[in-house]
Amino acid sequence: MAVAALAAQRWVLPWLRVDAEGVGTARWVWAETERFELSPATFLLVREFDLTEVPAQARLLTMGDEEYSLLLNGEWVGANRFHPGALLDHWDVTPLLRPGRNRVVVDLRSSHGPGGFVARLVDDHGKVLLRSDRTWRVLRYRVPGVESRAALPPGELPVDLGTSPVGRWGSPAAGSLRPAAGSRDFAEVRALRHRLLGGDAWVEPEEPARTGHPLGRAVTFDWGGPVEGYLALELAGGEGRPGLVVFGDAPPVRERPPADELVLRVPGSNYWVDPLPRRFRYATVVVGEELLDAKVYLAEGARTPSELRAEASRGVLGIVPPPLRAPVEDEIWRELEGLPSGARREAR
Repeated sequence: MAVAALAAQRWVLPWLRVDAEGVGTARWVWAETERFELSPATFLLVREFDLTEVPAQARLLTMGDEEYSLLLNGEWVGANRFHPGALLDHWDVTPLLRPGRNRVVVDLRSSHGPGGFVARLVDDHGKVLLRSDRTWRVLRYRVPGVESRAALPPGELPVDLGTSPVGRWGSPAAGSLRPAAGSRDFAEVRALRHRLLGGDAWVEPEEPARTGHPLGRAVTFDWGGPVEGYLALELAGGEGRPGLVVFGDAPPVRERPPADELVLRVPGSNYWVDPLPRRFRYATVVVGEELLDAKVYLAEGARTPSELRAEASRGVLGIVPPPLRAPVEDEIWRELEGLPSGARREAR
C-alpha cells in the first residue's frame, strides 16, 4: 500500500496536474487519411458552440502538428508550428467571443501526411466551454464565408487519436498567456516593390493596382528594410497548389534557391499566412498561381524562429530533425519549369 501511494505521488499526481493545466480531456483529432500517406495535407476543422454570456476571461489552449492557423468568429487568433518539446499556445480570446453562436475555424497543414490537433477553451473558473473531439467537422474545401456566419456544409467526421498523453505530443504544458491577434490593432505592412525571380527591373505598384493585377508565379518582394512578423500572401486563384518561400536580407542570387517555407493551402482559399513570425527584408515566393499581394502582420510578443529552434533543441534527446520538404520542393520547381515557355519566362 505504501509503495502504491508513493508511486501515485511520484508519477500519477504530477501527470494529472499537468494534464489539468493543459488540454485535459480534449481529444487529439485529424482528418481521415491513409496511415502511411506522406504527401502534403490541408483541410479546415470547424466547430460551432453557444454561450449564454461571455465569461470574464476565456483562455484557448491549442496545438497543431505540423502547423495551424486559427480564427474565432472571423478574427485571426494566431498560428504556429509544432516542434519537439513545444508548449501549448495559450490565447486570451475573451474579446472575440459573443453571446449566442460562436464559430472556430482551424486551417491545418502538414507537409508529410498525418498530424494532430488539440484545443480546449476554458473560462476564468476553469469550466470547459469547448474542446476538440469528433463533434468538430473536417472541410476539404474552403467555402466562401466559412470563417463567419455562412452556412456550413456537412463535412466529414475527424479521426479520434485519443487524449494526452498520446503519440509524439505527450502531455504538453501551457505556454504563457498571449492576446489573440484579432483582439488588438496589429499593423499590416505591404511590400514596397517586387520583381520577377531572376529579373532586373523592380516594380513599385500604385496602391490601387495592388488588388486584381497578377504579379507572376515567382516573385521577389522587398519591404525596403527589415520587418518582423507573419508573411501573408494573396493569390489570384484558389486551386490550392503548394508553393515555396525564401526569406533573406538580400534577394536570392540562385535561380533555384533552397526554400525556407512551404506554402500549403486548402483548395478554395486564395490567401496564406505564415505560421511563424520572422525577421527579413526580402521574400521570394514561388507558386503555381499568380500572386496579387504580399504584406506582413507585425508581430507583438511572438516567439521568433530562433527562439523556437532553441526550444526545440531541448526536446527529444536534444535532436532537431531535419525538415522533410525536399521532395515537395523539387516537385514544385519541376511544375514551374514545365509551364509553357512564355509563362515560364513570366514566372522567372
